[in-house]
Amino acid sequence: MNTTLLSVTDDVFQDQRLIYLVDDEKNRPATLLLQLTEANYAVRLFTEFNDLSAALEHERAPAAIVLNTSFRGGDNAGIKAASRLKHACQALPPILFTSSDGSFANRLAAVRAGGQFFFAEPLDHQALFSTLDHLLTETKTSASYKVLIVDDAPAQSHNYKETLSDERLNLKTLSEPLNILSSLDHFRADVIVISLDLSACSGLELGQVIRQHGATAHTPIIYLYANAEEGLHLEAINSGDDTFISQSTKPEQLIKSIIARAKQASSHSQLDQQLQCSLDRSESYHFAMDQHNIVSITDLVGRITDVNDRFCAISGYSREELMGQNHRLIKSRHHDKALYEGMWQTISAGKVWHGEICNLTKSGQEYWVNSTIVPFLDRKGEPWQYISVRSDITALRVSEDRLHRSQNFANIGSWDWNICSDELHWSDRI
Repeated sequence: MNTTLLSVTDDVFQDQRLIYLVDDEKNRPATLLLQLTEANYAVRLFTEFNDLSAALEHERAPAAIVLNTSFRGGDNAGIKAASRLKHACQALPPILFTSSDGSFANRLAAVRAGGQFFFAEPLDHQALFSTLDHLLTETKTSASYKVLIVDDAPAQSHNYKETLSDERLNLKTLSEPLNILSSLDHFRADVIVISLDLSACSGLELGQVIRQHGATAHTPIIYLYANAEEGLHLEAINSGDDTFISQSTKPEQLIKSIIARAKQASSHSQLDQQLQCSLDRSESYHFAMDQHNIVSITDLVGRITDVNDRFCAISGYSREELMGQNHRLIKSRHHDKALYEGMWQTISAGKVWHGEICNLTKSGQEYWVNSTIVPFLDRKGEPWQYISVRSDITALRVSEDRLHRSQNFANIGSWDWNICSDELHWSDRI
């Protein structure tokens, strides 16, 4: 028996977001199946391995197989079945194992059976979805990789095109190594394969020239060496340059190595882009906050470690005068001890504190700020530094004080009307 559950957006996603879920337990897969469909995956549930094998052989391949290690009451039956699938299918989709047994022995058995990922129960659904999304991204971006092969041996060019023919590779051969930079300007390779035995220059020298070229500084390089070139082989290892593979390696293994290096480089590039985007966004937030707020950072015991220009401007102290000092330097006598004790109890417990505080400038003038103090927590949930963000509300407090003094001097107030009871009450407030 097998069941297919498609999400309401299946018409959009089923071509790329099909997941095979394999589990024969009556209630266990229900929650996961529901979570997957809510995350816009098309899910097909299998309770028999024969049905799964038939679907993998005759139907459209899924993006991944999510398989529980326990099947038919056997602790490792799911792992054993996956191992049989691994040997029976030439191109098996990625397998993600779920299991109530997170022991090393069970994880090792899953790896040997071809499992790429392992999730111990109770499942972290967000981690699972993140992994599935990553696999889908790889599937979308791995259609074809550009590969530039550099070898000036006359007979090799045709040989490479014959032996490395694969729909996932877009091959270009270069028999003139000295033209490498102009070739790379017109053919942006995902991977560069270089023979170590070149006549115009050594393969390692050519690799160093490529590394000096800004656009290809991080492009993966695979060096091919002959058995007689053990010295160059060892030199390549010592230079730290990418991958080295024997020319006698079987073509299918070389193809796998090229694709693996291309995927790895693509993944690193995506991470770099995400990191740069996060840094740019963080800098924008930091700039915007600096333009509006009064900011200071302190260590765990309250010593000031950083302040922005607005803090210096309002306090009258220079940055050099503030570094290493405690905020007692600008403390006024307007508040009692209990306020500061409550503040420290709050932030020491890892909680955010909000309040209005009156401080003193270097010249002794009072100024008011609306303050928020946020503790930065380590992995144990313990504070390791504090950031204080403030807004200057001095003008507002001065206006309120003048209004109250005027009201008291004139002995005036206002009538408050209770709409529900239709009653009037005198208030000293205006």
